[in-house]
Amino acid sequence: MLKTRVISAIVGLILIIGTIVISKETFSIAVFLLALVGIHEYYSSMNNIGLKPIKPVGYFASLVILLAGNGDWLLAKISKPELFINSHSYDAGSISKEGAAILFVIFIFTFFLFAISVFKFGKYNVTDISITLYGIFYVIFLFLFAVLTRNLEHGLFYIWFVLIGAWSTDTSAYFIGRKFGKKKLAPLLSPNKTIEGSIAGVIGSIAGVAIYGIYLQKYLSHVPFYHYIIIGLLCGIISQVGDLVASSIKRYTKVKDFGKIIPGHGGVLDRFDSVLLTTPVIYFYIITFML
Repeated sequence: MLKTRVISAIVGLILIIGTIVISKETFSIAVFLLALVGIHEYYSSMNNIGLKPIKPVGYFASLVILLAGNGDWLLAKISKPELFINSHSYDAGSISKEGAAILFVIFIFTFFLFAISVFKFGKYNVTDISITLYGIFYVIFLFLFAVLTRNLEHGLFYIWFVLIGAWSTDTSAYFIGRKFGKKKLAPLLSPNKTIEGSIAGVIGSIAGVAIYGIYLQKYLSHVPFYHYIIIGLLCGIISQVGDLVASSIKRYTKVKDFGKIIPGHGGVLDRFDSVLLTTPVIYFYIITFML
């Protein structure tokens, strides 16, 4: 089992490196495909307990990720902090064209779902609408921040904060927790997770990102080193919360894994659960304190 996990992790890492390095557009396509599979896994888990999410809406929402990486007319400028502020005049009623486009897309999805609840009354109910929207926010919205981070200036370097931090956390927590773990962290959600493993995960994340930060000094010499320590700390904490969020969904829907597409790891959401919640936090940290 461990051998299978290691082999599939190595293959996955090679593919990730390739998509990140080649171009922003290639990366956005890869993230789009991951999100498409991920939201299918989420909706299928809801089917397992008899709920009926409106799958086509979720699949269509995945296109927003492609637009973020390739559509100059819609989301390409979301990586700028002034997204919802008109760059020419700041006032409470002013909004940029890009911000207006995003709000329009959100409104269309929302209106369409409400319309379905009316015209398909009896087939779909409020619960079905709610879990459809939850899936869009949980999978599509959170995956979107990976593309936005890659789109930033120096995004080629920044996106690795998330991956190194999250996976250093997972690895450290897994091995230390197995060997030394005694006190349960969240027994109802994930019986194998321990407080000792959780602490080791945070330390592992800080160490992983700090080592990467040392490497980055020759490329990003203007970035103070303490940022890497803070980012490692954030990744170590938030990635574990993301992991437990995924566990809570699996417990609720009575599934062991979201899928089987990645040998030894389960589905896309099983492998990227810790990354999903971490990416927005690191994105906002970067644009707030590092740009």
